[in-house]
Amino acid sequence: MPMNLRLQSQNKPVIGYCAFKHYWKKNCPHIIFSKPRTDLCMTCDNFKKEINKVVADLDEKRDDEKSRIYRKALDHIEDAKKERAYYTACTTLAEEHYLKLGLKNIPTQSIKPNSRNLMQHYSWDFAQQLHYPYEDQQVGPIYFKTPRKAQLFGICCEGIPRQTNYLIDEANFPDKDANTVISILDHFFTYHGLGEKYACLTTDNCVGQNKNNAVLHYLLYRVLAGLHDNIELSFMIVGHTKFAPDGNEGLIRKRYRRSNIYTYEDLVQTILTSSDNGHNTCQRTDNKDSQPLIYRDWSSWLLKFFNKLPDITSYRHFS
Repeated sequence: MPMNLRLQSQNKPVIGYCAFKHYWKKNCPHIIFSKPRTDLCMTCDNFKKEINKVVADLDEKRDDEKSRIYRKALDHIEDAKKERAYYTACTTLAEEHYLKLGLKNIPTQSIKPNSRNLMQHYSWDFAQQLHYPYEDQQVGPIYFKTPRKAQLFGICCEGIPRQTNYLIDEANFPDKDANTVISILDHFFTYHGLGEKYACLTTDNCVGQNKNNAVLHYLLYRVLAGLHDNIELSFMIVGHTKFAPDGNEGLIRKRYRRSNIYTYEDLVQTILTSSDNGHNTCQRTDNKDSQPLIYRDWSSWLLKFFNKLPDITSYRHFS
């Protein structure tokens, strides 16, 4: 018998589901259901397992060990909060700088690098591959076919905000490495940058793509070549790297799941219509674009002029 009928049969008061949720949130806001998550922090999870193991032993002599693990976990969380606070402060400052110049509209033409006394914040990340053809109601036989893949690389300018999404078909995509990331960054700053003198950059800790000597050498090259006066590169703590590109890519994924896509052009339109406010734009990388993306072997060329920096994985901020 359902609970409400059982209570009615006992002459006890009954409330509806919406009223129950209201009173639950009002009186027990600290009790919530755990939401599904992705990219959980392995360090946090290990701390949790260690604490549970100590508690399960029921040995009072191990209280000191439990306290030690708990303090280490709190220190780790505090470090993650500091990095998050710094990231938020940079994005807020970038927005304020943009508004101080009286710039309200999103630029539609490329701006010469290092031509504005402006600070701007950019963050980037690879998204999951998009497959096509794709139908929101797929019939069985299509599911077992191998669809064509397209890579999605998003660079978010948080001061506007606007995200430029590079849609790269599998036929034109070389590899997920530092040369690919640098080639896209170089194209972005040339055609989509705001001409800022001071650039603040944030990305994740992937060594093969972002946290390596090649990317640092490229940023040094930009400053020495006069394309920026100052560049700061920051990496968020592993497992705590959810930021603006993930949110904008989530909007694309949401639109993608509700669309019928058969061609590269359909994917472009899906990206353009994913945000009601036009925050998501698409940079084509096929032969129809007038600003072609050119892949170069940046790492080998940059090594002719710069020395390798040792032990860079132990640092989170570079200037």
